[in-house]
Amino acid sequence: MDKVAVVVGATGLIGRNLCQLLLERNDLVETIAITRKPIKIDGKGLRNIVLKDFANLEDLAGDLRSDLDTYGFCCLGTTMKAAGSKSAFRTVDYDYVLSFARLCHAIGAKHTSFVSALGANAKAMSFYSRTKGEAELAIQDLSLPSASILQPSLLTGQRDHFRLGESLAKPLMSWLPLSIRSIDGFAVAKAMIEVAWDEKPGTHTYRSRDIQIIARA
Repeated sequence: MDKVAVVVGATGLIGRNLCQLLLERNDLVETIAITRKPIKIDGKGLRNIVLKDFANLEDLAGDLRSDLDTYGFCCLGTTMKAAGSKSAFRTVDYDYVLSFARLCHAIGAKHTSFVSALGANAKAMSFYSRTKGEAELAIQDLSLPSASILQPSLLTGQRDHFRLGESLAKPLMSWLPLSIRSIDGFAVAKAMIEVAWDEKPGTHTYRSRDIQIIARA
């Protein structure tokens, strides 16, 4: 059966790379990018759904075909600085992520991939890591037929907005063990596709080292 990819967070570092890789594939009849502003990517088979509010993404279920093998990709994520507050951060990294997970559950997605972060833990002291961990637990509670949670370390790559911390840390992190070394957004996107096509039953977590290895294969 023909495949369809549904991507949320397509305007970010990983999401842009992911969409480009998906559009290059011959086994996809359509790549659907759900964004809050028009996407700046062109390609055959791309459909851009512009939606200002991601709070109820599951309401889009009726707009997506259920007669095709659908694969969901969630690249949503922000920073405390960009969000401006803890509540705004949680809205994106927890509420919107779960809204997309419910959408994929409603349309019977064959597999759904989620980008989390290295160190995600529902019991973490850090609000950032704790929120990511709580989102992971909520995803697991949905009992999706096949899902993957990717936990990359510090992301590198061309962003729309310059991040001083990442620029300073990149040279230092290149010497660190693979498990915590910085990772390019392209590698994460590539790994998301690889694990999606495997369709392993249940929910599986891939840490940064795993992602590096999968992307190099």
